[in-house]
Amino acid sequence: MKITVINGTEKKGVTYRLKEIFLESFRNSAKITEFYLPKDGPGFCTGCTSCFLTKQELCKDYVTVQKIEKAMLEAGLGKDNPEYTDFKYWKEQGWIDGVRPWK
Repeated sequence: MKITVINGTEKKGVTYRLKEIFLESFRNSAKITEFYLPKDGPGFCTGCTSCFLTKQELCKDYVTVQKIEKAMLEAGLGKDNPEYTDFKYWKEQGWIDGVRPWK
């Protein structure tokens, strides 16, 4: 199984410790990919709308966003349990299998 975690901050406070407790049972059986914002995330959006009006590859943070998106789509939590709320909803909307919701 693959798990992707996006940490909203690099601070290691209460939320960080709770996340570590939750992930402890998966450490030996899953590949865990973690991102820490803002370090691993994209910069602030400049509002150029290139991603919407032309193509997403023109976004200044395209490479960074693609790393995170790839990790999220490969994560197995929803795939192992089709009744998982977000996965089921995304599948019903046609957003799984490489289709983006805004296209």
